[in-house]
Amino acid sequence: MRATAWAAAWAAVAALAAGCGGGEKTPGPGANRPGGQPTGAPKLPTGELKDGTAADLDAFLKDNKSFVVLYEFWSVGDPGAADRVAKVDKHYLENLGYGLRTAAVCVDDPGKRAEAEKLLKDKDVRAANFFLTDKAAPGLAEKYGFAGQTPHQVVFARSGDRVWKTGDPLPQVTGPGGKAEASPERKFQVLVFQELDKTK
Repeated sequence: MRATAWAAAWAAVAALAAGCGGGEKTPGPGANRPGGQPTGAPKLPTGELKDGTAADLDAFLKDNKSFVVLYEFWSVGDPGAADRVAKVDKHYLENLGYGLRTAAVCVDDPGKRAEAEKLLKDKDVRAANFFLTDKAAPGLAEKYGFAGQTPHQVVFARSGDRVWKTGDPLPQVTGPGGKAEASPERKFQVLVFQELDKTK
């Protein structure tokens, strides 16, 4: 069924995906739209790494209201940073027509900027990319749940409300045979699909 196929596509690019099983109850994006068809083909960002502040992250969220927005806070020193950012970008490219927007937010010091730019170029990352210049801004902790540690993810619903951040509980997921899924990656995948399936 379509939902299971979408789940498999997402799981194929999720970390530790090999350990994630498929299930008939897994939701998929577009379920509330006729035929599950994409809602449009928005113009791709250039992938350029731009200086950004907490206010710029807020503006990105405001500009993308009515979409599900995923922020990935990262550092070049994170284990597997390149693959992680590339996977988030692949999620974006595969699901942007269904209402997903992503922003990769590099939180390194200025001396690491060139390294961050090379990583993004090498992986051909096309989603929005910010090089955060005000890591101590109070709004980052309050709105995005970011306290300086990476990797950190946060998801906002179509309404603009935050629905999940790293450290929050993930939804319970039932796999084949009614067995509860244990993989955090699988649960995160379902959480995003559930938000994509909502119309507002």
